[in-house]
Amino acid sequence: MNYGTLGQLSKKHCDEMFLLWPEYRTAMLHKIQSLYNDDFRCFIIQALRRIMYLENEAIPEQMLVELAYNFKEMTFEAGSVLMNVDDVCQAMFIVRDGMVEILTRMDNEKDFPIEYLRQGSSINSNAFLVNDNLDVQARCPIKTTLYMLETDDFYNTIEKFPEVSELIRDTLNETIGQKENAIALDYVPGSNEFVYNDKVLYGKDTLHVHRISLMLKNAIMYYIVRFREERKVPKLKDILQ
Repeated sequence: MNYGTLGQLSKKHCDEMFLLWPEYRTAMLHKIQSLYNDDFRCFIIQALRRIMYLENEAIPEQMLVELAYNFKEMTFEAGSVLMNVDDVCQAMFIVRDGMVEILTRMDNEKDFPIEYLRQGSSINSNAFLVNDNLDVQARCPIKTTLYMLETDDFYNTIEKFPEVSELIRDTLNETIGQKENAIALDYVPGSNEFVYNDKVLYGKDTLHVHRISLMLKNAIMYYIVRFREERKVPKLKDILQ
């Protein structure tokens, strides 16, 4: 008869051990994360690498892994509003499946669709870092599942990597710290295709084309938002104050 010898470690004793030797917990966590290369992690990291301040090769994979496991899954029914104009942005989203449409309200009180975002697209990756007031509405026209990362979770994670946290902050200052309403439209399409004159372009360069397109849209939105603010009728409570 063959015999096997097993050892047992309870969660209580494991926690006590980690209190005495916290470096063991860190090493074990990194080892597990490096071996557990699941589809969820790969999907999130691929989407994060498309964001300008996270695409730099100096950003370590381990930091992106830790960010990935801070995302929470949320499902929205068809017609749900993800965010409204003037909401304070406190989270970024990545579309797992379904669709998010970005809208702005025109003078005729009708909503004008600016973009349709599908699988792999990220939303508010800049605005949520500075808790910006949003200038557009986002709505789910069909049942949609998103991954959400909150502002505090992002900063708590990057502070563990001081060698790159300053790099990220410098990049943010260059992109969103220069002028008001610089990020009226804040999304990165997940698709590697770009439609122009009914022709579909593919390839790695399409991300650069998407960014140029978004810069042009943002320039237009900057003046739309300013025009909207100048025409805004003050509310009674503001007048009384």
